[in-house]
Amino acid sequence: MKKIIISLILIFSLFNVISTRAYSRVDSLENLISHSSSKIIKKEVFSYGHFYSNVSNKDILTAFIQDNFKDKTFSLLESDSSIVGEYKSSINPITITVSTSKNSKTSKYISVFYSHNMTHENIINLRENIRKMILTFDKNAKVSSQIVGKINKNLSKDEIKSLISSMLSNSSVSFNKDYEDSSVSFSGFTNDLHESISVNGKNINLQASGKYSKTDKCTYIWVGSPIISTEY
Repeated sequence: MKKIIISLILIFSLFNVISTRAYSRVDSLENLISHSSSKIIKKEVFSYGHFYSNVSNKDILTAFIQDNFKDKTFSLLESDSSIVGEYKSSINPITITVSTSKNSKTSKYISVFYSHNMTHENIINLRENIRKMILTFDKNAKVSSQIVGKINKNLSKDEIKSLISSMLSNSSVSFNKDYEDSSVSFSGFTNDLHESISVNGKNINLQASGKYSKTDKCTYIWVGSPIISTEY
């Protein structure tokens, strides 16, 4: 399972950005990634919230699972400051984490990472369902979602850059080109998506990235909002 990135904003502080502009409209992440000619293989949602409670992490997690996923069996891994519940499934694995802040025993965080390999599932519905679960703890809960596409060929970085540029040229995104050692990444903003984060005074609510996997012998394309929240 891909590692969840908790520090979402830190990702963008490392980017060297070049401003460009695109025109048209983003109807959904599904429509956007369809312009990359990749096959959608996975839809993922990550949501987290901060709250205060004297209840133990284990009791909070147990009650949360019972309220929202009582038909699923989770394995639990507990440490001094956190507990992780994992539902292992080839179709829709789920990871739930409840942790205690270092500064206060009553200051807590809860996060849900939900992945679904059934590509007909609507990402907006998945996103709202997970958000509602976290809203019971934090009315300002944050949520991000992404879609993963797959192309069964080895694309070079230049080809990936051209592919993502073409994909975003069909949208109304004001975007930035970011370069990394092993992947190509773009981030930007569109009025068609509601969630956003502020980085260095700029609003960001869309990220697209591509990378060739030597292990899987294919190229993966990620599209996420407000950013991609898994390691790639």
